[in-house]
Amino acid sequence: MCNVIASWECCQETCFVFDWDDTILPTSWLERIHALAGGPLRPEVQRQLASLCSAVTQTLQIASTLGNIVIITNSAPGWVDQSCQIFMPQILQQIRSYPIYAKPMHAPLTFKITTFRRECKKFSNLISIGDGDAERAASLRLQAPSERRGPLGEESRQRVKSVKLVELPTCQQLIVQHEMLQAKASLESQVQDDEDWQEHCLPTWWDRHCQLQHTYGSSTLSVRVKALGLQESDVQSLLLAMSAFCARCVDPTVELVLELDASENDLSDEAGAILVSGLQGFGKRRQGHARLRVLKLHKNQVGDATCQKIASLVWHQKQAVEEIHLSHNEVRQKGMAALLVALALHPQKAYPRAAPGEEVPCWVRLEHNQVSHAEYLLNMLSQDPTKLRTCLAPRRDRGPSCTSFRCQAVENVAHVHLYCVDKQDDMQSETKKHAQAALQEAVGDCLQGHPRGPGGGDTLKTKCLPPLRTPSDAAECRLVELNVDPDNGAGLDLSEGHYGFVVDAVEAEPGQQLSPGDVLLEIDGVQLWGGLGLERLGEAFGSRFADGARLRVARADAVQGRALWQQLSIPGPSLSSRCENLRESLGQDLAIMSQQCGVQAKLEDDGVWLRGPPQQQRWAAEELPRLLAFYFPETSLPFPSCHWRGDPDELCRTEIEPTSEEPRDKMREELRLGELSDGSFAELSSWEKLLRGQWCEDDDIFDEDLPVEPLEAPDDGPDVFEGQVLAPEAHVSDPLRVLMLVGLPGSGKSTLAARMHRVGWVVINQDTLGDRKKCVTTAIDALSSGQKVVIDRCNVTRLQRRVWLGVADENQASVACIWLDVPEEECGDRVLRRFGHKTLPANDSSLEVISAFQDRMEAPMEAEGFVLWHARDDGDVDEAVAEILELAENSEAQAAETAAAPSPTGYPKAARCGDDGFAYKAVQRRGVRALYLRAVRRQIEYYLSDKNLKQDWFFQEKIVEEPEPGWLEMRWILSCPRIRDVHCASLVDVLEALGPSTLKVKACSGTHWVRRKKLLPQLKEGRPVRGQEPEWYVRLHAGPRGPAGPEQDRVDAACAPDSEEGCQACAACHRRKPREDFSKAQLTKHRRSPTCKECLLAAAS
Repeated sequence: MCNVIASWECCQETCFVFDWDDTILPTSWLERIHALAGGPLRPEVQRQLASLCSAVTQTLQIASTLGNIVIITNSAPGWVDQSCQIFMPQILQQIRSYPIYAKPMHAPLTFKITTFRRECKKFSNLISIGDGDAERAASLRLQAPSERRGPLGEESRQRVKSVKLVELPTCQQLIVQHEMLQAKASLESQVQDDEDWQEHCLPTWWDRHCQLQHTYGSSTLSVRVKALGLQESDVQSLLLAMSAFCARCVDPTVELVLELDASENDLSDEAGAILVSGLQGFGKRRQGHARLRVLKLHKNQVGDATCQKIASLVWHQKQAVEEIHLSHNEVRQKGMAALLVALALHPQKAYPRAAPGEEVPCWVRLEHNQVSHAEYLLNMLSQDPTKLRTCLAPRRDRGPSCTSFRCQAVENVAHVHLYCVDKQDDMQSETKKHAQAALQEAVGDCLQGHPRGPGGGDTLKTKCLPPLRTPSDAAECRLVELNVDPDNGAGLDLSEGHYGFVVDAVEAEPGQQLSPGDVLLEIDGVQLWGGLGLERLGEAFGSRFADGARLRVARADAVQGRALWQQLSIPGPSLSSRCENLRESLGQDLAIMSQQCGVQAKLEDDGVWLRGPPQQQRWAAEELPRLLAFYFPETSLPFPSCHWRGDPDELCRTEIEPTSEEPRDKMREELRLGELSDGSFAELSSWEKLLRGQWCEDDDIFDEDLPVEPLEAPDDGPDVFEGQVLAPEAHVSDPLRVLMLVGLPGSGKSTLAARMHRVGWVVINQDTLGDRKKCVTTAIDALSSGQKVVIDRCNVTRLQRRVWLGVADENQASVACIWLDVPEEECGDRVLRRFGHKTLPANDSSLEVISAFQDRMEAPMEAEGFVLWHARDDGDVDEAVAEILELAENSEAQAAETAAAPSPTGYPKAARCGDDGFAYKAVQRRGVRALYLRAVRRQIEYYLSDKNLKQDWFFQEKIVEEPEPGWLEMRWILSCPRIRDVHCASLVDVLEALGPSTLKVKACSGTHWVRRKKLLPQLKEGRPVRGQEPEWYVRLHAGPRGPAGPEQDRVDAACAPDSEEGCQACAACHRRKPREDFSKAQLTKHRRSPTCKECLLAAAS
């Protein structure tokens, strides 16, 4: 922030002009809270004004190092001094040291313009900062041609910039704007174009990683930038984006709770210290309290400097920090000592923190660092003066273990949980003397009351812009002064061109530094190139036509048909050192922008190539700053002047480009795809048609038309069945190679898919491939080559998911499913925060698509045949991904073992459960259960299919019978040999299996019923003559009231206790046996479905 102006000659020639109301003093905010009416200020108002004073003081100090300061205001004389004395007395003496020009009572409306001209004309460089249009108008007036001559007629080269702040800001918004001014002060000093830029708290790319939850009296901001490849150069962008997000979305009067997850990145120790300092500064800039609750920085390269900054934050924050994750870093004795001492000697005794009914230690993870003699250091910390109490949070085989929200200790609860702190990567680099010295230093800092990190500062480093350069292959451009004679004009003969006015002839008087063949690209910063057309070109040229106007000129043949190159004005290192995810997303949005503008765009470290006709190049060059400001909040605007580079390019021809608005209108029309055959989507944009096309395509799928999930074979018994049979005790050996994502648009499927892609999974995305057939083909090719695939598709219906289950079956793979259960409202908020996406642009019509998918959503169930993870937040997603990755790895090994050894059960693809299964046995059992229920469901769906009912007179008879015609009683399903003997399915199993089925199930008359949607098909085989039914029919209907009759049909001979005295039906063999053949336990505990002694003995053997 202390950079001197590099491109401007001298600080004494620079002037900063500040407005007062709503620029330094939040007048409109004070009026809204009735603080201008007099009376004492509330404590929270005083605290917020004090924070603003600190921000204003720093802004004025920076401005004073760069030039002179003047305050010009339209308020009445004396108002600045009086209001400052009442509301901001901390800066009163500083304000009085600057020249103040207030508007007299009877001064004209042009007071500011006149004052600007009088007081600022002596300066070569002028920067105007204010919230209204008066400051901007006054600064622009100084650029008028009539103002370019000094009092003696000398030429004036004054350069003016106007910074327009948000109108009617709150105090918090004003603080954020001053911080952004401080960050950009040195950047803006290097821009040489006379343009305006506006300072707004605009949405940024980082907002998609911010989640806000409101409760009574507080707001929780969770920022999740885990595994994004975050670099040191991204920290400033992140902190500025967080400040802007809070200013836009968070009530400044409520408490702000921060949770930051920046784990698994590439943050250095210095970057970590800057990040923590920025978080600590949040509490100083708000009317309401701000506190850090969770900080995750594990798996980075942070060290002692970051730990010392965290210790400073812990010390100065009154409330407890609940979780600090610093494992797998480079922390040494000094950093560990500083952090633990701050926890033990906290001035407010906040550790352990008070929770409802108990006390909870701070959860700190410091394992796998470089702390030598950790046990010795902890032993010293447990003694005077720190007396640190620690709990190592051991994992217990029996009973509950310590967690981040509970300690199992009953008395004398520890200050801190230190899980596995003894596991360090470097045990000998430092001695015990180093530990003693580090502890003494940390204790000394805390006893003095101001533990601080290295350097002690809390401000961000301001990174300078990359130096402005002219590429060696760029067309030569020069700046010349336009000479205009009051009588004879400029003496130029000009003609319209795609790159501005082309000079055809130059008269001798008044004389110009131009020659025929030159093209006028700009006049006083107003762009003339870009195929404006004769009328617009004349208006643009005439708006700045005056004696002394500056022209940017090049040879027409040097720029004709060349590619445009725009240098970026992003501070810090090149783009290659930025966050990987940010660069990837920027590339995608740049491709969208180039498609909309009709150019080819190529992003480089220091600039962007734009290839296309001049009008499209102009359009893209105007959109580019908005795009980059979205990704880099610290971006300096306006951009440096563009250059035309290289040899003539075929894409940049001008002959095919008319000089009117038709190309842009035509391009916009091309972006709208035509209506469908039914005309229902005529007004929808391309992305909406794409998504609606997906569900229209899926609507063509019917159960009978799905070749990917074959129905079970007829019920001929296991000896003749060649398909897959899964008994309840079996588990599959197919490796887990398919991950299916289910969720609404905007729920985070593409982000999760990109995360899986980074660990080697192939992403199947219909937005990219075009239609479902291509997706299926690509998935089959990947699975056949042994790769794992992730299905990045909404998959909101059961039929859509059956497609991918079938693909997995064909390739002998198991399926996992993550259901991203994000509320429709939150998906809409995420979509509207996007700058651009191939299928969901940021506009309100996106909400219609989300609502349509929500209406069609069929909640996924494991009975469909996959292992399901239900993810409602980022934590659930992390757990699901971790389990899926380990399950996939272990399943590959188990599949190899199963292929080498024959299955003991005799069933294809099945094996008995053992004790050496997956590491995640619970997950494995869920997978077994899912495939088992799918087999049961498919068998029952076959029973009620047209193919079976055409020859199944028994089921047709039972379906048409009273008391529920059209429905089949569930006991007849349970009596089928395959359901009863092979699958061994109970009523609970059948009901769960039919959950995702198209068959309807109901409970009525004390039992359960099932039916199909369609009418019964015509029976090809007639019913046997009554009295000549098969043996199994007689057995099912046998009873004391005879073999026939609807009353006896409702008796479940296989499951219900026998009504005949002294006899009981066995639930296993279904034979009627005397009661003495059953044990007492079976007749009491299992009286509804007892098993005979013979069957129990056979099962045990």
